[in-house]
Amino acid sequence: MQTNVPETTRGDEIGSLARATEVFRQNALKIDALNAEQTRANTKMEQLNTERESRRSKRSAFGF
Repeated sequence: MQTNVPETTRGDEIGSLARATEVFRQNALKIDALNAEQTRANTKMEQLNTERESRRSKRSAFGF
């Protein structure tokens, strides 16, 4: 996905197709970035939930 689409500056049908393809490529890159961000957020959420459950278990063990 890192390769640029050639011929986007052409004024004919080939250029139109190339520009449309470039839009799809850019959108795919954005989707990849959003998926990576979502994965990081999910990992952080799981980590925070684990920490919260650990604190809750410790409090209940001490009768709090």
